[in-house]
Amino acid sequence: MSIFFKFIKNVCVITSFLFFVFVVSVLILPESADALGLFTNFGGKITTVVPCTNGVLITVVGPKPGVFLYKYFVSKLYPAFQLLPKAKVIGRAINIKVPCTLMPPAANIPSEGVIISVGTSSVLEEEAAQ
Repeated sequence: MSIFFKFIKNVCVITSFLFFVFVVSVLILPESADALGLFTNFGGKITTVVPCTNGVLITVVGPKPGVFLYKYFVSKLYPAFQLLPKAKVIGRAINIKVPCTLMPPAANIPSEGVIISVGTSSVLEEEAAQ
């Protein structure tokens, strides 16, 4: 084996180890993930809901606004399970800009992040209270 291939192999091993240490530190110490700016907290009232082929795009207005993508089988939705307009929502998203993919020939809609976990109020309870 040439010196070049040994060097590349060593670089790959070192890079893999550093990546493993980074992932473990983020999982064990969530404060380090917050310090790196990997996550965003959001909360407020849902104003629009757009069904996509890869999830549901919600627009949140209020104290912590934004446009976030709820991904099927990735995001965790807590009771009352209502990603509907007028529902109040609070959650956490990872800062990965994944667009909402619409059926062709429409374009993609950008998002500010992918929802990790989200809890909602019941729209029926909100309307009954008014």
